[in-house]
Amino acid sequence: MHPGAVKTDTGQENGPVYLWFKRNFLDKTLKSPEISAEALYYLGVSKELESVSGKFFNLTTEEEPAPPALDRDAAYELWDTTIKLAGLEDRKP
Repeated sequence: MHPGAVKTDTGQENGPVYLWFKRNFLDKTLKSPEISAEALYYLGVSKELESVSGKFFNLTTEEEPAPPALDRDAAYELWDTTIKLAGLEDRKP
């Protein structure tokens, strides 16, 4: 599920120029977190989607994912890198 462009408090530690730009330009075009949360909730509990699995949604609209999102080799590489960076490669399940 892609939540869309969401207005959050990320980047608050950035400098004053970024914060001014975010407040005056970016935030005016971003969705509220509640919209994305409602879509995520709907996808999780909707009876209409109960048997749907392995699909991609932009909020509540089913879409074809972009080609890079379907690249399994890239996904495995990202997974392996994430495990290493998080220090989890030595953990046993």
